[in-house]
Amino acid sequence: MFNVTIPEHVPEELVRSFNVFEIPPTADIFAEISKLHESHPPIYYNSTPQLDRTFSRGAWQVTSMEYIQEIMRTPDDFSSVGISGFNELIQLGYELMIPVDTDPPVHGEVRGLIREQLQPNNVAKLADGIRELSQEVVQKCVAQGSSEFVKDVASIFPTQIFLLLMGMPMEEAEQFLEWEADLLQPDPNNIEKSRDAIRKIVARVQQGFEERRADPQDDFLTLLVNADLTEELRTGLGFNLFVGGLDTVMNQLTWVFKYIGERPELQQQLRGNPELIASSLEEIMRLHSVLTTRRFVTRDMDFHGVSFKKGDSVELLMAAGSLDGNAFENPHEADLERKPNRHMGFGWGPHMCIGMHLARLEMRILVEEWLQAIPQFSVVRPEELEFHVGIWGLNSLPLSWD
Repeated sequence: MFNVTIPEHVPEELVRSFNVFEIPPTADIFAEISKLHESHPPIYYNSTPQLDRTFSRGAWQVTSMEYIQEIMRTPDDFSSVGISGFNELIQLGYELMIPVDTDPPVHGEVRGLIREQLQPNNVAKLADGIRELSQEVVQKCVAQGSSEFVKDVASIFPTQIFLLLMGMPMEEAEQFLEWEADLLQPDPNNIEKSRDAIRKIVARVQQGFEERRADPQDDFLTLLVNADLTEELRTGLGFNLFVGGLDTVMNQLTWVFKYIGERPELQQQLRGNPELIASSLEEIMRLHSVLTTRRFVTRDMDFHGVSFKKGDSVELLMAAGSLDGNAFENPHEADLERKPNRHMGFGWGPHMCIGMHLARLEMRILVEEWLQAIPQFSVVRPEELEFHVGIWGLNSLPLSWD
């Protein structure tokens, strides 16, 4: 499938293959990732591409939480410029995931433009609207008597919240989700599909800016139009909000509801003790951390006994970090009151997900409303569920109840 040349400086004993495209889609992907702690060294060279959008180069992969954290807090040695790889696909001449694809000082300056709006005190003001939207999608499921959760809830609920914040019409939700899937669920045999999605998202974001220049509103599009940014940075920030706002929460919700749906005793516990929902979500996210990112080495260096060369790609497996036995006691066991619980579900360090407070609020409210409205529920044929590559998620999640 791949034609990758191993760089000369990579020792043969550190070359391994972890090909996510060959793992059966019905496998437990997090169990497969966790096995790397036993079968692979904490730093190894993966000969099969995962985050390279052109599927043409291998990369170092890091599974140790300690090492991942060290890399993420040292941008002078490990750069974020271009890590999304989207510009690499279509050669726009500027980075598209802003501020993800930037280093200091640009990263902090651009992130600061939207940081205040996404702080807990401002996000809390959205709670009533989020609860109203969650009640609407849950009541539709109640009326149906069952749910294909991805289609009925996980794809719809966070998308509605994103569209409200951005000031985009709800009628475009289905189109946005189609572009999102083409972009973030890569197909090594059809790279052009991802290229086409990038072009369409960029065009729609830029169209939104023109609409707000003519008709300002109280939304994120207007905030970006009024910000002191180059048009390239403005487009990249809008593109990033689009990608992050639609996909991450959607995929995380699939694992949350699969986990709860398979455990009737947990459902009973959370219904009787709703104050445990927030901490339970943190532990479920630790067990199912959906993000993977990477950095580019800026200079030749020795990193914990491994020789990195300038330009090397280093992929950081957040799911492995969250399941690292050196960082968490009994990492494969759920402790719904685990404290502290510094998992990697939202990343780490300066690049930690800027929308994490909103994501937590969305998920907590949805679980609360679901458990209030839906009786004991279960996953239908869990052995047939299939995950997808990219931001780890489930393609479908049928749920049933009496």
